[in-house]
Amino acid sequence: MDEDETPRFIATDVNDEGGVAMRAASACALAMAAAIWVLAGMTPEARHESILMLIPAIGAAIGPFFLISGVRAGLRLRRYGRSTIEIEPPVQGAPLRGIIRTERPVDAVGRYRIRLCCEDVQGRTVSTTLFKSTCHVPHVRVESTVGIPFAIDPMNAEEHEGTVDRLFTARVHWRIEVTAMTEFIGYSAAFDITDLLSAVDDSDEVAWWHQPETGATSLLP
Repeated sequence: MDEDETPRFIATDVNDEGGVAMRAASACALAMAAAIWVLAGMTPEARHESILMLIPAIGAAIGPFFLISGVRAGLRLRRYGRSTIEIEPPVQGAPLRGIIRTERPVDAVGRYRIRLCCEDVQGRTVSTTLFKSTCHVPHVRVESTVGIPFAIDPMNAEEHEGTVDRLFTARVHWRIEVTAMTEFIGYSAAFDITDLLSAVDDSDEVAWWHQPETGATSLLP
């Protein structure tokens, strides 16, 4: 590689093996067991009036959801392995280009959906989406272990208005998500690319997502 060439950005899939979901399912089971143990020592009248009666019901409602999510995440990672993303140096006004590779082949039966989004996450229980752009890649003739190519358009003029100042703050997270339908368990991966798209320190430097004033024609097919 030329010494003057900017290196590509490389990141690994941030999805876990379902550990978070499994821990949440375990917490639900423990809460249910503790509530049932306490309720067992109460009189029928006190038990009927106790707010602890809600815990087993709530746990039984959401516990299976976390359990299924954790199992699916674990199976997905074991089936397709850990994915990696490689992104070319961003060019203002041009699509963000790169490839996504999987450790093992993805038996996709439909096109790959690759979505870039930026969220404002600081000081909020629910994050606010500031920007998003999606591209689709046909699964035909694509070998995921070799690479799933993508090209994501930057922000257009309508999206840019009223958003640019918030995108420059340190509290935003940039993420790329890829999904595809398969015959067994759907493929999905997520990558944190905040370091790539937020690294604009010089006031004269222009961010990738900022469209030039003259306008840029999309290079996507």
